[in-house]
Amino acid sequence: MVLSQETRIKARQDLEQMLDSIDESLADGHRLDAIEPGMFSRTMSLNRRLLQGAVDDLVQRVEQSAPERIERAGLPDLVPVEKKRRRLVTVFGELRIGGPGYAVREKQKVEYAPVDDQHGDIRQ
Repeated sequence: MVLSQETRIKARQDLEQMLDSIDESLADGHRLDAIEPGMFSRTMSLNRRLLQGAVDDLVQRVEQSAPERIERAGLPDLVPVEKKRRRLVTVFGELRIGGPGYAVREKQKVEYAPVDDQHGDIRQ
């Protein structure tokens, strides 16, 4: 998975803000045990945003190259259908994963979701 330049820039900005906050806390004479909880919280949040950015980048790439129809030998073709965003809970927090879905026809169960396949089976 390749992160977009936008996601990389935002992650660097978030990291710089976190580093600045630590510098300010140390300069103000705060104890390390008082700084640690905020560092942990900000690190977890940064990691969640970075993962969500990676997922969003992948969804955008898949949507740009999504075919209008998927032909299957001996089975009905699959067509694009509305697919709800999936919820994936990680150690960093909840992610939302979208992307195209394919089924035999509208209002049928999604049989193929390319983004889900690239993340392992995240379908619930």
